[in-house]
Amino acid sequence: MKKNLLLLLLGFFCTQYSFGQTKTWAGTTTDWHTAANWSPTGVPSAANDVVINTGAINPIISSNVSAKSINISVAGASLTVNSGAILTVSNAGTALQINNGGLTNNGTVLITNTNPTEVSQEAAVLLTFSAIITNTGTITVNGGANYGIRMAGSTINNQSGGVITSNGKELIRFGDSNAILNNNAGATLNGTSPATAITLIPGKLNNNGLIDITGSLELYNSNSRLRNLGCGIIKMVGDYYTQSGATTENDGLLQIDGSLNNFGSTSNDGVIRANAYPTLTNHNLLINNNAANNAIFTPFTNSYLSAVQGIFLNAAATVSAGTYTSNNNTFTPGNFSGGTYTLYAKISYDGCTFIVPFSYIRAPTRRYVKTAAAGSGDGSSWANASGDIQAMINASSTNDSVWVASGVYIPLYDGTGNANPANVRHKIFYMKSGVKLFGGFAGTETSFSQRDFKTNRTVFSGDADNNDTNTDGNFISESYTDIQGNNSYHVLGVISCDKLTRIDGITFTAGKSGTTGDPSQTVGSGSLSTVFGPAISIAGAFPTVANCVFIGNDGYYGTTYHNNVNGTDTVRINNSYYLNNRAQFGGGMFIHRGHTLIDNVVLVNNAVFRSNAYRNGGAIAISSNMQVGKIVKFTNMTIVNNSPSSTKAIEIDGDADISIINSIIWNETAVAGGNVNRVSGAGGSLTSSYSLLQNSGAGSSWNGGYGTDGGNNYDGDPLFTNLSDINGADNKFFTTDDGLTLTGCSPGVNTGTNTNVFATDITHSPRPYNSGIADIGAYERQAAATLTTIPTNVSVNKTVICPGNTLTLSAQCSAGTITWYNQATGGTAIGTGNNLNQSPTVNTVYYSACEVGNCKSERVATAEIIISMVSANINLTASISGTAIYASSNTITATNKVLGTANAQYLANNSISLNAGFETSSGAVFTARATPVTACN
Repeated sequence: MKKNLLLLLLGFFCTQYSFGQTKTWAGTTTDWHTAANWSPTGVPSAANDVVINTGAINPIISSNVSAKSINISVAGASLTVNSGAILTVSNAGTALQINNGGLTNNGTVLITNTNPTEVSQEAAVLLTFSAIITNTGTITVNGGANYGIRMAGSTINNQSGGVITSNGKELIRFGDSNAILNNNAGATLNGTSPATAITLIPGKLNNNGLIDITGSLELYNSNSRLRNLGCGIIKMVGDYYTQSGATTENDGLLQIDGSLNNFGSTSNDGVIRANAYPTLTNHNLLINNNAANNAIFTPFTNSYLSAVQGIFLNAAATVSAGTYTSNNNTFTPGNFSGGTYTLYAKISYDGCTFIVPFSYIRAPTRRYVKTAAAGSGDGSSWANASGDIQAMINASSTNDSVWVASGVYIPLYDGTGNANPANVRHKIFYMKSGVKLFGGFAGTETSFSQRDFKTNRTVFSGDADNNDTNTDGNFISESYTDIQGNNSYHVLGVISCDKLTRIDGITFTAGKSGTTGDPSQTVGSGSLSTVFGPAISIAGAFPTVANCVFIGNDGYYGTTYHNNVNGTDTVRINNSYYLNNRAQFGGGMFIHRGHTLIDNVVLVNNAVFRSNAYRNGGAIAISSNMQVGKIVKFTNMTIVNNSPSSTKAIEIDGDADISIINSIIWNETAVAGGNVNRVSGAGGSLTSSYSLLQNSGAGSSWNGGYGTDGGNNYDGDPLFTNLSDINGADNKFFTTDDGLTLTGCSPGVNTGTNTNVFATDITHSPRPYNSGIADIGAYERQAAATLTTIPTNVSVNKTVICPGNTLTLSAQCSAGTITWYNQATGGTAIGTGNNLNQSPTVNTVYYSACEVGNCKSERVATAEIIISMVSANINLTASISGTAIYASSNTITATNKVLGTANAQYLANNSISLNAGFETSSGAVFTARATPVTACN
């Protein structure tokens, strides 16, 4: 047994020794794979270092082999890898070193330095002393933390069909003026470095093929030269440096995703594209990123621009991006969206063709519309304004805008472009995805900031046959009752439009829906039911609607109808008014499906009238089709006078999660259960917070009709400036004199939340004012609150009484009347004045406020009044954890514990005995007092 173990161990050590030995070429034939050609005998494996130090007969690899390292160390010595063979060399250090000898590769060579530590000057491949590599196959070098290839006094010839890939700290470092790399026509050199890809200090790099690298390229000093010849292409991601004394000569394409830096000599007889250019000698073309349409190309002379064969949207140069005119060096972009693009210039000269990518900013196009066309009418300026809104929308692309001057506009066509449809009610404006439609211009503005949509009203009217009641001559239906004859089913359609689509600064009036029996109408490539949204019908779209007024429309489902088909994006309605509209479902807005955000919106005097009776949802209705998980959020809304008769302003069905935040619902018809109707069986959730809600019972008995009490709600008069004059003395909406602004003592001032609110209110004034706390409602008061000073010396003459006994409330006001309440907010006053007597029957806290007219101060609480029975003799044994008062007309005997959370009083007429077992814990508040106590009457 011992003998066998000894033999096993000897065999193991011998194997290990043989496995790691150096193999030296001693070939009598050229066959690498013959064991007798090596000393010691045996074909090298992945564990063997290989030395080739004779040039008499050189080895040839004809199938797959491996080695730990290879050292070719004498002149005339060489190694050849035949086509189809693979040589793999992997070492924790230099894997291939050639001094004087050579490597010819027609197959595949894989060379790796596995050393994870950076070592000065270490490389996976080291070439010195007239070493030469000739490649027509594939060479892959992985330098890891160290250089890929270092070369001095040596040459690499990458021939046609050859591919050299080098990765590492640097791909290639040239060490002297005799270090030369020739990347010939049809050859490829590529690789990736974390910083510098190729450094010549000095060296010579000649390219007639393709070099594609990541990392900077630096010609470090004199005798460093790069020549990009003929149809050679150099592509690099990184900066290019030609230092003092160095030379760059470009005859092909030098494509730099970085800056071109020249401190030596750089000349261009080909094409260069870089992010930035120094002073250089240009004899052909430079391509400029993000340039103006007449500055994309910088030619030596304009005659060189004839090489530009076009500018394209794709790398194959098959889809034109527009028209390039060489005689004036101008690019006219085609009809594609505004934004930043990579375009491709096709350039041909001297038998070479290059497709060169460059960055291009397509400025959004602005088109102009007036009520009557001007000049050429092409919409290119106010002076050449079009009179056709739909034509300008149709001509636009994503991020383009259409500016519409003040005036009244009635649709000219139906949704197919027919100016004379059989049914005039099919006439409609409709949006194109990503286009921005702005109204509110005087017709002279040169910048968007000059727009005053509050003064310059752009009106889109559905009065298709021009016969609506127009007593005041403004062509706006102040009420749906002004509508006469045949009016458009929809003033504006928004079908399959993305979230970049915007409608802003327009008054929509006189739209009139059809009935359920009317057929749908074709609009562009889609269709709309005639019953959905007489002002705006949104179908499968996610627009933003802002700074708009919806007035005097007569709908079936809403004045605006929102259906984003349960998509993942959101319909947004901001800074807008709904006034005097009517529908059969959702007098203001009907939200059918999908995420919806409503901010800074006023709804006044809208109604639902169906089957000859007013119904719920005069302001808003949410459909039963709303799916689980959809979010509907109402923030800083003001909803007033939308429920005539015994109806509710909002009707909610479906399964959405709905929030009412910083909002006012007021002056609606008082209805049991508040002014929100949740249809029986509706799922999802409804939460109201930081809002002033009529009939909500906030502060006392919460009304579940408003969903979950999210806190900080109020049930009381918002104290509007003038409810009877919605647009104020200036007769302009969106201004600070509007009637629904808040007075200084409104309970809505400084009582909202600043979380997730717009930075401005409906008038575009700052929210919150003076960096304070946001107001409730659509308007932010732009002045300090004028709340009445709070009461002082608030007190009660007794804090412990028997049930039904009388106490006296006292307080003082510096101005106004002392008013008393039995709840912190809301509720009805229980009395006024100092020395008010009350007879509570349960533990109670009273609250006092100073009130001047409609202005009320914050309420100040009294101490809590405890109702306590008086007993003759009391014996306490049970532990006390809360607030408790024990009163005896005779004696109290205590053996109990007063715990740390307790606030306890023992009051006795004769004596209090704290006997063995009595204990007060840390944190407890305990009072024992012998004091006159009489029995309760």
